[in-house]
Amino acid sequence: MERIVQDIFAEAPECELIIKGIKNHVVSNVVNNVVAANCVEEIQQISNQLVEDGGWNADEADRVVRYFVCAKFGLDSKKSKSDEPAKAKVENKTDVKKRIRCIYKAGAVAMVIGVFGYVVAGNTQLHKIIRGEENKTAAAIEAYSQAKSNTLTAFDEYAILAGEGNAVAQYSLGIYYYYGEEYGYLISQNYSEAIRWFKAAADQGYTDAQVLLGDCYYYGNGTRRDIVEAEAWYVKAANKGNERAKEMLMLILAERAKIVELEQKAEQERLAEIARVAAIEQKAEQERLAEIARVAAIEQKAEQERLAEIARVAAIEQKAEQERLAEIARVAAIEQKAEQERLLEIARAEKQKVLEAKLAEMETEMARIAADLEMRENLKQAENVSIVEGEAVAVVDAE
Repeated sequence: MERIVQDIFAEAPECELIIKGIKNHVVSNVVNNVVAANCVEEIQQISNQLVEDGGWNADEADRVVRYFVCAKFGLDSKKSKSDEPAKAKVENKTDVKKRIRCIYKAGAVAMVIGVFGYVVAGNTQLHKIIRGEENKTAAAIEAYSQAKSNTLTAFDEYAILAGEGNAVAQYSLGIYYYYGEEYGYLISQNYSEAIRWFKAAADQGYTDAQVLLGDCYYYGNGTRRDIVEAEAWYVKAANKGNERAKEMLMLILAERAKIVELEQKAEQERLAEIARVAAIEQKAEQERLAEIARVAAIEQKAEQERLAEIARVAAIEQKAEQERLAEIARVAAIEQKAEQERLLEIARAEKQKVLEAKLAEMETEMARIAADLEMRENLKQAENVSIVEGEAVAVVDAE
């Protein structure tokens, strides 16, 4: 990082101050907390923090904060009579904010100049413009033109040194590819090349390269997002005291804690949902069983009524059958009695016939007997007559 600053701020008297400000996170504090150039309270808080926590001289703290306020909002934020920065008029504040965020992300002082259109290279124009010593528009145009030339020349020099294994040049070359044309480097952005050169410098132990290589893996720039790989490079840089690497490790730790928390919450919600669904299903099952029981009771009652009806109908049919059988028995008894009477009548008739036949036979026999007796009587009488006649004859004869 110091190599880049020295290349661009070769003669700037505030070079070391700006480097020191970036290392103490002044850029991020200005970007995140100062929303306008006249936010006196927020600007003063950042200055006070540098004095209290970083042991800064109050004048240097105030000056470095105003450098970055100028970088963010424009270069008309010199102190007014009330010692408050005037609100800047910047043609494209969105682009400025995006570029200042890039400064924080890359940790490169070079982004302070050039990317805002207010460039200082090899002179003290930024220093003079802040104090109102030069016309800011003319200075910005001249400085930006010079920066473009310096940028292309530096890239060629870094490419030669990087190929020779110079870690600083490899890191610087990675910076060019990482941010590219969009952020004022006039080189097409190429994350794959950036990772290649960051890796080359990081393997040689270059701390800033290790941090940015970790960023590539953390944010998924030019490669798939790999938190484990990013953490490995952050650990190497943090072990050398790099504050941003420590911050990123804390961020990863916080993210993991958040992930665990979210996973726990998701698990709790999943279990709660399972319990809710189970309760709904249990209720539905209870209702289903209750409905089954209700239907079963209705069916049982209907079955009982059906059986009762069957029993009632059976009783009626049985009674009817009994009555039918009784009627049949009665009719049968009547028919039997009639048959008996008929048979008796027949028997009587037969008996009468038999009797009559016997009587007839008896009468015939009696007639025969009578005739026989009559014949015998007649014979007897005839015999008697004969006898009498014979006796008479005999008497006669005897006489």
